[in-house]
Amino acid sequence: MPDGLIATQAGFATATVISASTVNDRTAQELAAHAGDRLVIVAFDADDAGRTASERLTVTLRTLGTPCKVLRLPSGHDLTSSYHQPPAAATPPAIKRGIAR
Repeated sequence: MPDGLIATQAGFATATVISASTVNDRTAQELAAHAGDRLVIVAFDADDAGRTASERLTVTLRTLGTPCKVLRLPSGHDLTSSYHQPPAAATPPAIKRGIAR
């Protein structure tokens, strides 16, 4: 099941899927414009590329004034694989616990 569907199944009203390799200033600006003042939860894969993309995106979003937090997933996983791992890291309570403050 794609990560975007897992996010909506976990209770998020809106999910946008962005590849870690495509994160740039324009992507962040478009996301910020769409989000408005709503909190953006960034949930890239828990690998080097995902962590780098998370850092770049959150720095840019915060610079643009968009509130955001990062969802910390188990190392080597994405939302979908976390959802299928016992205990599921992508269930609503686990997602709330995994969001960096």
